[in-house]
Amino acid sequence: MYSLCRHRPIAVLLLTALLFAAAAGYCRHSHPHPMDGDITMSEPPRTISDSPISSADRPAIPEVPHSPALQIMEAAPEKMPEPEAVLPSEPVSMENCLLIGDSRTVGLQMFGTLENADFFAAAGLGPQRIDRHCIEIGDLGKLTLTDLLARRPYERIYLMMGINDVGYPAGSTIKKYAGLVEQIRTLQPNAILILLGNLHVTKAWSDNDPIINNLILDTFNAETAALADDQSIFYLDPNPLFDDADGALSADKCSDGAHLRPRCYIEWSQWLAAESGKILCSLQGADTP
Repeated sequence: MYSLCRHRPIAVLLLTALLFAAAAGYCRHSHPHPMDGDITMSEPPRTISDSPISSADRPAIPEVPHSPALQIMEAAPEKMPEPEAVLPSEPVSMENCLLIGDSRTVGLQMFGTLENADFFAAAGLGPQRIDRHCIEIGDLGKLTLTDLLARRPYERIYLMMGINDVGYPAGSTIKKYAGLVEQIRTLQPNAILILLGNLHVTKAWSDNDPIINNLILDTFNAETAALADDQSIFYLDPNPLFDDADGALSADKCSDGAHLRPRCYIEWSQWLAAESGKILCSLQGADTP
């Protein structure tokens, strides 16, 4: 009897502890902790791939340039000519057209908006080596430029190259370029040939390269322009689109000192289609009695 009384407090304490544990378990199941409601079997924990794309990761959407006609109307509406005196010069389709060039023309093919055109273009391509080069051309397979021009007639052919070959002896590159122009005219006598000036490099590049610099490119471009007759051979200079105040390729429009950023190829494509429309318009005007 004495022993039972002596251990009774311990029994009471054990019984009390068991009651508290049971109550706690009941409360946990009846009122779950707020953290338990955030993750269930039907909603797995959030991962990095679930995070939304930040604004910095989104590709820039180029602004559509104002129509030249609209700019004229805004600047001086009272001087607008009569509608019948203006020949249409809308951007034209590049279907049935061929673009020949180096890596900058490859950029037009990859990032531009000239999907209907054919491209004979490759990195490092120039007039000194073009006759030995084969390129895959859609359903025609791999062809040299001579084979391509002999097999598929084009309405317009665009040519921009030379920057990779300006290191050859003076005069040899433009001589090869002129020979290429003559070859194109022989094989495609009904096509309009449009010669494009070589794009500049940035000032930083130009100032530190004794071979490929803007002075040499300007000289070559002037020699290229001299081949145009404005009848079947025309010259277009894309440099004003992308030059800075120093007459060099703007550093914020290029990726490496010589190649445009992807968004700029869209602008170049739009400009090329618009300028081509002007050339066709001028030819139509020349044919008008």
